Amino acid sequence: MQAFQSVNFTEELLSWYAQHARILPWREDTNPYHIWISEVILQQTRVNQGMSYYLRFVEKYPGVGELAAAEEEDVLKLWQGLGYYSRARNLLETARVIHRDYADLFPGRYVDLIRLKGIGEYTASAIASIAFGEAVPVLDGNVFRVLARVFGIEEPIDSTSGRKVFKALAAQHLSIRYPGMYNQAVMEFGALQCVPLNPDCETCVLRGMCKAKELNLQSRLPVKQYTGKVMEVYHTYLIPLMGAKTIMEKRNTGGLWRGLYQFPLIESIEKPDQLKIVEHTLWKHFAGQDSRLTFLPDIDIHLLSHRKIFANYILIYRSDEPILPDEHYFFIDQSELHKLPVSRLMERFLENNIRRFHG
Repeated sequence: MQAFQSVNFTEELLSWYAQHARILPWREDTNPYHIWISEVILQQTRVNQGMSYYLRFVEKYPGVGELAAAEEEDVLKLWQGLGYYSRARNLLETARVIHRDYADLFPGRYVDLIRLKGIGEYTASAIASIAFGEAVPVLDGNVFRVLARVFGIEEPIDSTSGRKVFKALAAQHLSIRYPGMYNQAVMEFGALQCVPLNPDCETCVLRGMCKAKELNLQSRLPVKQYTGKVMEVYHTYLIPLMGAKTIMEKRNTGGLWRGLYQFPLIESIEKPDQLKIVEHTLWKHFAGQDSRLTFLPDIDIHLLSHRKIFANYILIYRSDEPILPDEHYFFIDQSELHKLPVSRLMERFLENNIRRFHG
């Protein structure tokens, strides 16, 4: 019975995909570079939002060689708004490795792809199967959901035992003849038909074999055991304004937003206290005695996967130029701010407030 269901499952998915697959630019060929760029971008966002990023990316960097020659700041600027900027840096680093060690030709096997920085199991499987026809299954959020519901798997997808179960199940149902097409089919099915909330089970081609539909478990599957704790942090941005000039800082620490630009920042895990702010070293650098201050009233709340940032901004109007704390701070004309790669939080602030600077 299981083998019969397996054949039906695979064949039904391939048939469904042939009729319902979206026409997307990275599906126009099997170029591994196009597949790579699209998959990394789509880990960050949905197809509708990611399309413009993909098109801009391959227009500016049409191949591995062009990307390998890029400057990090230019890549980060192109990535701006997607988040997880380490993935953009990994793209650049891996492009340079492929350019240097493989003469701009992607390695064609999963075992070689998985060694490249930023290419994990999922991306390596996608490239290997779609571009090179290697029979390796993909596992992403869409695939976990489809397999969990159709086969009634209640093992948590984020547990070691659960990953083993799903990996074996994905391999069992993989089309050996059309591995790339099958992998795209199961991902597309999860994106369009077997969606997270309120799937349309009555029109689903897999409804006759779906355990979740039979037992009314659609809202429970897949199971996830870990829900990350969201940490609240407070950002107070100091914005020195000297005529047409201001001051920016390039983040040089690891982790969040490394390599991006921002106004001088006082960061705290506690709600900012005005007394502590004025005693801070950065405040003493940028807010002189003759400064005129404007405290912007709105608190900007920015949500990340494991952080909730409460941001507030203080405009500091000065008649002179302050001493910069170190080499990571620099003067810049306000008209040039749009050229710098910044976080979505900073980008949103600039979009909403740039006209207020000239007060």
